[in-house]
Amino acid sequence: MMRQRYDMKIREIKAKSILQKSGVPGADWVINPYTGCTHACVYCYAAFMKKWTGHMVETWGKFVDVKINTPELLQKEIKKVKSGEEVFLSSVCDPYQEVEKKYKLMRYILEIIADYAKEHKISVSILTKSKLVIRDIDILKKIKDIDVGFSLGAVERKYQKITEPGTASSRKRAKTMKKLHDAGIKTYLFISPIIPGISSPKKSVELTKGAFDYLIKDLQRNYLKILPIAVENTIRYRRTEEKPRGCDRSQFCNSHRNNRRQDCGRGKQDR
Repeated sequence: MMRQRYDMKIREIKAKSILQKSGVPGADWVINPYTGCTHACVYCYAAFMKKWTGHMVETWGKFVDVKINTPELLQKEIKKVKSGEEVFLSSVCDPYQEVEKKYKLMRYILEIIADYAKEHKISVSILTKSKLVIRDIDILKKIKDIDVGFSLGAVERKYQKITEPGTASSRKRAKTMKKLHDAGIKTYLFISPIIPGISSPKKSVELTKGAFDYLIKDLQRNYLKILPIAVENTIRYRRTEEKPRGCDRSQFCNSHRNNRRQDCGRGKQDR
């Protein structure tokens, strides 16, 4: 079923499977309840999904496939997850993007996981840019081993509107992270992407101070390839600003996902 919503194409589909082996370091399984993302981040590596999902002629950020049979599939497939393994949400979409307000697939997913986790010692990690995650705080509290991360690259809204126009502002993300943190849910800050002249790891940390348990800094991807898209459009802002300087990486914790459950020193925040 295809629906036209403003300039966004929303298509309801039935997936063959929903729980997949993960290629994300530190995670064993991944669930992507959506294909496509309303955030429309210009740097998103997941845009390669267009090639495999029949969206080659469409612009990334202008379509979403909703896997409406996610709850039914997960009820059957959750048994694949063994004690000691981790489920990651999500790797090629934001599970709390705008369409989640209507479809509530994440809420169903978390309810199934919470029930399964009562008898199996599994862990769950969520990564989002959305404030909608606060909706499910009641279920999040039921899962003993869970953390919720927030991606934050550009702090200033004028840059966010260019690089990730469909996302919540950095302040809203920080506020949501603090609410979860104060509720006893482990949170982490994922500083990504790091784009010269736009991103500021130092500002990201300052904005979210006291709201996260640890941080991860993305040092793996080369975002210079997207500068013609992202930076060229910011020229009118940069002309009146101080020349951007490189950040001092030694100031930040470079903990990776696969050892994030250990104290990561400088990235650790006191509760």
